[in-house]
Amino acid sequence: MKRIIASIWIVFGLTNNASAQDTTNSGLMSNIGVVEVASLPSSQHIGFYLYAGISKQINTNNITFIPSLSLELSPEIKCWGLVASITADVQVSDLLGIDAQIMLVHDQPAWHFDQATFSAGPGIGFSLYLGSITISPNLSALYGLNSSGWVLVPACNISF
Repeated sequence: MKRIIASIWIVFGLTNNASAQDTTNSGLMSNIGVVEVASLPSSQHIGFYLYAGISKQINTNNITFIPSLSLELSPEIKCWGLVASITADVQVSDLLGIDAQIMLVHDQPAWHFDQATFSAGPGIGFSLYLGSITISPNLSALYGLNSSGWVLVPACNISF
């Protein structure tokens, strides 16, 4: 159950938002962040993760779509995995954007792919545009696809 929650957290935290403020940026962006994974409904701590990844902005008239791919790692529980996500960022001012996202998370202990968990789910958050850096706190709920149970995943992403 702890690995399921950690997987869900990774999916939502690792692939979070890039800056929707810079509409001229069409290259790849770097993402780093931290994630806490907690079980639902008890809110019991499962694991703390660090992540790094890449994302790309796809600008439309009012919404910036940001697909991302990240590598997550929890030294605490000795698990790692990949997180794929897409974020929709709506810029509401020069400083602030409102975000919604969907994530798919893979998490496994060491090199034991046979013990991997897969999770998916939605998340919400906001983005603070600070020049070439965007800070995006968010909260996600992930469901175990190959196991049962939900996890709550608060995270903070920095894009540059």
